Amino acid sequence: SAYGTAYRFRVEEGYRADTFDEFMSGIQLGFLGVYAIMVGGSFDNLDSEDIVGFDRGSGNHAIACDGLYKSAKKGWCPDAFNSWGLNWGDKGRMRTTEDMWNSVYQDAYLIRAVTYDPQDPNVLPTVP
Repeated sequence: SAYGTAYRFRVEEGYRADTFDEFMSGIQLGFLGVYAIMVGGSFDNLDSEDIVGFDRGSGNHAIACDGLYKSAKKGWCPDAFNSWGLNWGDKGRMRTTEDMWNSVYQDAYLIRAVTYDPQDPNVLPTVP
């Protein structure tokens, strides 16, 4: 039954983002972004804008982005959430920067998933 459930919530569109600008454009268009970051000794040092500290190196952790944040000092930043729980960062959220993006070999994707569940009993029928 897991395959049947997964099919109901499959990715409708998916694109690889090779540059920071491509990634940020996709977020502006309503895509969810998933990308790699380097979690090093500075990562837990969030500044006053909840921008994480970073170390250069290979991407060793993936995070998801669902919005943008305009930093007073760093420009536009991906507004992301982590998988480490609500007690980490700003209720599980953080921001990264273009400098961080450029310091890691990226494997980044933009996805749009199905939001309509045909088996949801609360969905009103539509006229064909």
